[in-house]
Amino acid sequence: MIYSFRFLLHQEKDFIAEIDAPDDSTFFDFHLSIQKFLKYDNRQMASFIITDKTWNKLKEIAMVNFEQENGESPMKTFKLSEILTKKGQRMLYVFDFFSERAFFVQLINIREGKIKTCKLKNMTGQIPDQTKIDLDFPDADNFDEEDDDFNNLDDFDDLQFDSDNF
Repeated sequence: MIYSFRFLLHQEKDFIAEIDAPDDSTFFDFHLSIQKFLKYDNRQMASFIITDKTWNKLKEIAMVNFEQENGESPMKTFKLSEILTKKGQRMLYVFDFFSERAFFVQLINIREGKIKTCKLKNMTGQIPDQTKIDLDFPDADNFDEEDDDFNNLDDFDDLQFDSDNF
């Protein structure tokens, strides 16, 4: 069987990708293909979250098994066909853990046939950056040295705390 998936991203309205995958691919194989098609670094953490029709989380398929010390990666364990069994099923593909960004993924078709590896059928729009780190630091120009409470201290003794009760 061949599974056809559509990928959308909330932050990038014009981005759409469609990928065909063999039904016997593991989620890890699928992850590596997605990363390759998007030219992402496949060493970054990622996760699939199986959802209901309103995108509520049902099951997570992570790269790392945090529940067992030496457990096999759930992504390497589960095949697509073991979890996704009918057209229309949805999942999130979390590709940026730090900014909590994810693709909305829907299984849009299941058809007879056989392919060996995932195939990128279509991709339109700007490929989103893999990571989006927003460092919202206060502006250093707005820092006034007079606001520094420690400038006038010559010694720790000037701090006036009771070291006996510390």
